[in-house]
Amino acid sequence: MDWEFLWKSVLLGVLQGLTEFLPISSSGHLAIAGRYLGVSAPGVSLEVALHLGTLVAVFLYFRRDIASLVRSFFIWCGSVVGRDHGLSGYDQAAWQRDMLIISGIILGSVPTGLIGIFGKEWFKGLFERIDAVGIFLLVTAALLAAAEWSSRKRSSSGKKSRLIPSWWESIVIGVLQGAAIAPGISRSGATVSAGLMLGIEPVSAARFSFLLGIPAILGAAVLSAPDIERAPFEMWAGFISGAAVAAVVGYAAIAVFIGALRRGKVIWFALYCFLLGSTVVVFSKIVA
Repeated sequence: MDWEFLWKSVLLGVLQGLTEFLPISSSGHLAIAGRYLGVSAPGVSLEVALHLGTLVAVFLYFRRDIASLVRSFFIWCGSVVGRDHGLSGYDQAAWQRDMLIISGIILGSVPTGLIGIFGKEWFKGLFERIDAVGIFLLVTAALLAAAEWSSRKRSSSGKKSRLIPSWWESIVIGVLQGAAIAPGISRSGATVSAGLMLGIEPVSAARFSFLLGIPAILGAAVLSAPDIERAPFEMWAGFISGAAVAAVVGYAAIAVFIGALRRGKVIWFALYCFLLGSTVVVFSKIVA
C-alpha cells in the first residue's frame, strides 16, 4: 500500500469536502496550496474519486428531494405513454413543483456544459496565474456580499421570496455555475448568490444549487472514469479513503452552509474570500 498517497488522499478529501460546498472555491484553494504550500494537485484519477465523494454527500443530504424528483420524473414518463398517475391534490402540486425543478436543472445545465466545452482551454490557463485566483476570490466575495444585501433588503421590505427559479433564472444560475470553472470563483457561492439576488428563498436557492451541481459533477466523473481503471491497484485505498472523507466532510459543509443561509450569516464567507483574495493578489505582486 502507498501510505504517502493514502495520507495525501485523506488531506485532499478534507480540503475538497470543505471547499466544494462552502462558498470559498475548492479550485482556488487547491491552486493556492499548490503554489505556496507545495501541495501538488491531485491526479485526474484522485480528482474523480474526490468529486464522487462530494457527490455522495449531495445524494445523502438531499436524499428526500432527489427521491421525490425521481418519482415525479417516472410519473411524467408514465403520463407520456398514457398512464393515469392518480395523484391527489397535494401530490399534484408536489409533482408540478418537482417537474419545474427538473426543468430548471436541465436548462441550467446547458450553459454550464457549453461554457465547459468551449472555454476549457482558457480556464485551464487561469490555473497558472495565481493573481487571477486572487482576483476571482474577490469576485466571489463581491457576489456573496451582494447576495446578502439583496436578501436582507427583500426581507425588510416584506417581499415574498420564491421557492423555484423560473426558466430564464435557471439559465442565469447555470451561466454562473459555468463561470465557476475559473479558479477562485466558488460554484456554490456563485449559484446561490445568483438565486438570492433573483429573489429565491435562501434554503431553496441552496437546494437548487446543489441539485444543479449533480449533472456537472457526475458528467465530469464519467468522462474521466477510464483514468481510475488504469491506476495501479495499490492506489485504490487512497481513492476510497479520499472519497469517503470528502463525503463525510462535504455532508457537514452542506449543513454548515445552509445553517449560515438560514441565519443570514453568508457575509462571513464573503469576508473570508475578500481577505484571502486580497492577500493572494498583494503577495503575487510582491514575489513576482
